[in-house]
Amino acid sequence: MWLQILPLLIALMLFFVALPSSAAQLELKNGDKLTGTVIRLEGNNLLFKTDYAGVLTIDWRKVTKLTTDQDVTVLTKDRRLLEGKMTGSPDDGYTIETRQGEVIQAEQAMVATVNPEDWKVGRATEWTGMINASLKVERGNSAKEEIDFDGRATMRREDDRLEFHGELEYDTSLGSTTKQSWLVSSKYDSFVTQQKYYAMNAVVEHDKFNGLNLRYHLGPAVGYQFFEESRRNLRAEVGLYFSSSDIESKPRNQSLATGWLIDGDYTFDTANVTAYHWQTMILSNPENMNFKSRTGLRVPLGGGFLGSAEIEANWDAETAASTDKTELIYRFKLGYGW
Repeated sequence: MWLQILPLLIALMLFFVALPSSAAQLELKNGDKLTGTVIRLEGNNLLFKTDYAGVLTIDWRKVTKLTTDQDVTVLTKDRRLLEGKMTGSPDDGYTIETRQGEVIQAEQAMVATVNPEDWKVGRATEWTGMINASLKVERGNSAKEEIDFDGRATMRREDDRLEFHGELEYDTSLGSTTKQSWLVSSKYDSFVTQQKYYAMNAVVEHDKFNGLNLRYHLGPAVGYQFFEESRRNLRAEVGLYFSSSDIESKPRNQSLATGWLIDGDYTFDTANVTAYHWQTMILSNPENMNFKSRTGLRVPLGGGFLGSAEIEANWDAETAASTDKTELIYRFKLGYGW
């Protein structure tokens, strides 16, 4: 009996193996056609996984048509979630057919992300961060090479974000301490739309050899998140702070201050190199201005390790009279990110 039905079983197995697996069809303006799976569409970057070339990053503007035969999740800019099979292109927008048979039309400008990360739709909390050790070449108050540490951790949910940042410099030369400084900051952002948010900031810092016993800034801000994507991020905010400074040989200074923050990065598709810039300014009057900025390039080294080349520029009008108010630092960092 088994010998009689064995050919039938083999034929059925070959039939099912030969059936095409569920996949998305992608047509490009140059005539290429790809078959695979949509991982994410964010801005002009389409992450598309194929069996033969792995995950590809495709410029969405070069697509003429994308058709899925599996459900995808579409997040609109007004925070609606649409789920179903999708046909779309940059020129024609999106057509989503839901499981209930409803057909929904969405313009390109309405869509924020296709298959967004879980935290963007309230399904999870995402933690990211980075710690760095850096070789420093400093020109300013001194000329030396030292080792510094800094780190950052961010918790992101659908409607809020919590950040922690720390820096530590403890330099020695011939057994003597030449620099002893630290900075700790925390930041909480509450989003009222996908881009606009209100923030509360707190910064505490100490720099013994610049005569800064203790300084802190505390206060609210309003910010705007221009981009928050895997390959580009940009935010800016302005705030009003209570500022307190204890400087050696000077009376304690307490005042209201204004300030701003600009923070952005961009990852180039071809080289997978990330360019970044961060700057902050606290200003109550020209004698109490504190400006910090970091600009650099970061490259992945594999296994979560990162290498960076960075320029830090600082201007601190509150330092002791005998120290240089301007500081320019060149750093080469080895870090780990998650």
